[in-house]
Amino acid sequence: VRTQGQGFGISGRLLGDLPGLSIRLRGFHQALNAACAAAVCAAAGPALRKPVGGAAIRRGLARTRWPGRFEEIGRGFVLDGCHNADSARALARTLRERFPGEEITFVIGISRDKDLRGICRGLLPVSKQVIATAAANPRAFPPERIRECFRELDPEAGVMTCGGIDG
Repeated sequence: VRTQGQGFGISGRLLGDLPGLSIRLRGFHQALNAACAAAVCAAAGPALRKPVGGAAIRRGLARTRWPGRFEEIGRGFVLDGCHNADSARALARTLRERFPGEEITFVIGISRDKDLRGICRGLLPVSKQVIATAAANPRAFPPERIRECFRELDPEAGVMTCGGIDG
């Protein structure tokens, strides 16, 4: 995978050279994911008796949408369902690229089966302002626990709690 302005290109044994690809999904990690998906399609095509060529890959990638993954829903508002330390770091990196120098505030809820500390650690480099909340779900961490985790990692973090995001 090589970046080319706003797009990217891939090359490899299965697809040859495909320059000038584009996806609507933001972040270099999404270009890597797209390259993996393209390779899987190219590899599986013959076994499925549906060979997938470069034109189909190009069209499919250009049409791909993934609601809730760096989805810009208005000026300065982004929805993202990061759910582990790696996706939190990818979100932080993409936010820095998309909004350089801008102040960022997170509104965040995290499920108990997720890596709370890893997610908080991944997000702290881009924001010291957090509003911790919880969905009305027994799997949700209480907002106070999220606040506690951010403050354990950075005592200077400004973390507020909000009782819930449901109705």
